[in-house]
Amino acid sequence: MPAGSVPAFVEELGALHTEPDLERFVARHGLRRTDERIWPLLDWLHADLARRSPTEAGLYDLGRYKNL
Repeated sequence: MPAGSVPAFVEELGALHTEPDLERFVARHGLRRTDERIWPLLDWLHADLARRSPTEAGLYDLGRYKNL
C-alpha cells in the first residue's frame, strides 16, 4: 500500500461496524487465503517469524482463519 493511502485505510477500518462493512472492506483490501498471490507473502512472513520468534511462528496457521 502506498504510504499516502494509509490515512484513508485507517479511517475506513475505523468505520467498520457491521458484517457487511467488513465484507466490503475485505473485498477492497484483503487477500484471501485461496488467492495464489498470498503464498509468497506467507512464505516471507513465516520465515521472518521463525527467525525472530521461533516459538510463536506457528500462531499464523491459516487453517484457523475464515476465508471472508
